[in-house]
Amino acid sequence: MPVSELRLRVISAAGLVVAAGAYLFYTPRPTFVLIAAALGLIATREYAQAGARKGLPLRPTALYLHHFLAFGAGWFYQEGNLNLFYLLSGFLLSTLLSSPWIVRGGYKEGLLWQTLPLLWITFPFYILTVLRFNRLDGEWILLFIILTAAINDSTAYFGGKRFGRHKLAPAISPNKTIEGSLFGYLGGLLFGLGFGGWYLKLMPWPLLVGLILLLVFAAQAGDLFESKFKRFCGIKDSGNILPGHGGILDRFDAYLTCLPLYWLLTLSGS
Repeated sequence: MPVSELRLRVISAAGLVVAAGAYLFYTPRPTFVLIAAALGLIATREYAQAGARKGLPLRPTALYLHHFLAFGAGWFYQEGNLNLFYLLSGFLLSTLLSSPWIVRGGYKEGLLWQTLPLLWITFPFYILTVLRFNRLDGEWILLFIILTAAINDSTAYFGGKRFGRHKLAPAISPNKTIEGSLFGYLGGLLFGLGFGGWYLKLMPWPLLVGLILLLVFAAQAGDLFESKFKRFCGIKDSGNILPGHGGILDRFDAYLTCLPLYWLLTLSGS
């Protein structure tokens, strides 16, 4: 990576850290949810644009509608307004099932590509709001997840650059190596044990080790999945909204898998 590009990434990353801290710790709940929904909408737009380049059977307007219907249903569910939850959920289901009829291509293929962003993008951004406000110390839990994934990414990058010899998934991401992946596991584990075990005291250490390893696996899998999607669509970055980091999908790829996984593994948590 050229020095100028690396410097841009570092400066941009520093700004993102400050913004993320303010978002996690100081943003009121309605604003927090709106920002999460907006980020999800931008990511959905990036998905739609990438799909258009590939000629996928997509209707962007329907994707945006599905995104907001899902977020709205989730909001009213958390608020205890089950009537509006059922209303929006029914509307979402009906529009989702009917949207493939208005795009070119087979119905099953259209339904698949219309449903994917709900599962890959909308649901994780919604879970971001659930973990923040429906868990005790939700802001610290999110910081633990985000930093564990980020440390994994950084140590995997630098470990791979220094010691990488064996390709991890050359057909998907030629620059990733097995050695880099192992460094990512080590970095994520050491940080996660220190922050989640010693500082947050999230859970007993054996359980925490298993949780961290699963989170790192999910982070690396999310990175590879987004790389596979970009390669499939023939694009380098999902967008250019973040200087030096690409688009929202590029920056949040690991979190889109880590957040739902943590939520699923700790459903009984307070």
